Amino acid sequence: MSQHKVTRDSIQQAALLAGLDLSDQRADELVPQLQTVLDDLDAMEREMDLTEVEPAFIFQPLQSPVQE
Repeated sequence: MSQHKVTRDSIQQAALLAGLDLSDQRADELVPQLQTVLDDLDAMEREMDLTEVEPAFIFQPLQSPVQE
């Protein structure tokens, strides 16, 4: 079980940030589904050893083309 709990309020806040209008009823319907997804992701993370995995990308800012 995930240490994080999905609530109607957390779903409503995420919907607001995404510009969506969800009814309380629809948010309530999504709670168990999203909690299952979160629990599954947490379980996968616990089972994987990612300590030796290289990052998908490395940020290397470009040097300024301005000459002094």
